[in-house]
Amino acid sequence: MPQSFPLLDLHEDLLLHINRRDLYPANHWQTNFDFLKRNQVKATFATAFPVPPKENFFDPASNDMIESDFAQYLSYCETHPEWMIVKTKADLELLFQRNDRHGLILHIEGLNVVSDADWPRLEKWYDMGWRSLGLVWNLTNPLGGGTKDSTTGLTMLGARMIEWLQAHHMVVDFAHMNAPTFADALKIVKGPIVISHGNACALCPNPRNYTDEQLRLVAERGGIVGVFFAKTYLTGSRPAVIEDV
Repeated sequence: MPQSFPLLDLHEDLLLHINRRDLYPANHWQTNFDFLKRNQVKATFATAFPVPPKENFFDPASNDMIESDFAQYLSYCETHPEWMIVKTKADLELLFQRNDRHGLILHIEGLNVVSDADWPRLEKWYDMGWRSLGLVWNLTNPLGGGTKDSTTGLTMLGARMIEWLQAHHMVVDFAHMNAPTFADALKIVKGPIVISHGNACALCPNPRNYTDEQLRLVAERGGIVGVFFAKTYLTGSRPAVIEDV
């Protein structure tokens, strides 16, 4: 049956799944470029989610890995003309007008190694096509508190980062923020709120999920919440089925 609307995936660890097969069960593929194309996903928020040696997420090598991922996304689009990096509203409109094109919106999940000395590098990444940032992953970093920390709020650097993102017309992703960081960021971010992947605490209590109050605040701002399909955040333990989603 033909689709009546374009599919847009708000969050995919696309290159991590392709490049780090050791992190996944053998022969188990969640995603790749061919899967997305075959299933007519028009646009994908494609992450740079670095997993450094020994999973030390504060290893300075993380930023080199982010830049390498961006370069790989660009290279793929250059050699596969049916794919494009979405940098502007005009790019997105063109993408939805063309049945033969698929787009990547470059996203960083957790900017764990960052300081006031890094603004030039962020500008370089922006020039490469980076357009979306999740300030934190599960771990607290120089920008704010992740879901494994219930108390740390948005830092001064985190507030400046949000202002920089908004000046560059980029997406601020509230996924993985703890409650204090969520509340602090909500006061600064202008316009609709985006939670790329996160479910309802009322249905599955978990620090990664969101309270009814938080979800209502997103709705009041005209925002969007992408459903997270992992069973840990849908059912808690038992295997999840489509009815759970």
